[in-house]
Amino acid sequence: FDIEALGVLDPALDAEVIDVGWRISQELGLEGLTLLLNSIGDRQDRKAYVPLLRDHFEPNLAALCADCRGRFDRAPMRLLDCKKDFCRPFQDGAPTIVEHLRPESAAHFDAVKRQLAALEIPIRETPTLVRGLDYYTHTVFELVPAREGSQVTVLAGGRYDGLIEELGG
Repeated sequence: FDIEALGVLDPALDAEVIDVGWRISQELGLEGLTLLLNSIGDRQDRKAYVPLLRDHFEPNLAALCADCRGRFDRAPMRLLDCKKDFCRPFQDGAPTIVEHLRPESAAHFDAVKRQLAALEIPIRETPTLVRGLDYYTHTVFELVPAREGSQVTVLAGGRYDGLIEELGG
């Protein structure tokens, strides 16, 4: 199923959508889940951040997998979430977008985290959690089993304020 919330910029709405997913997972009896959380900022944040990310990865571009080499130009933030073991060491030391958010974007992310704390939903900030589509903005999340090495995502989402514009609206 799907939950969509459009037209409200309040960070509390991000927390509310996450809370619905969290509560449904609990009602279904899913245990041992971890909420991964990150902010990918907005287009302005990413415009300033992506060159820093490219500067980090470019010296080792030839050593990365074919997928990552392709992502370098078209979706550089996706270099952060490659799951291939030989690419992971190159992610170490990469600048995180959270360290480079503009004040208003950082405030949005802080507000989401405060709301989730008030809802008693534990989070694990995950700077490598990103989305490859430009219409995603600010909050991104995944609910995953706590088991190490698991590639299963139970629930995932994020804010995508840029979708309507991308569709021509």
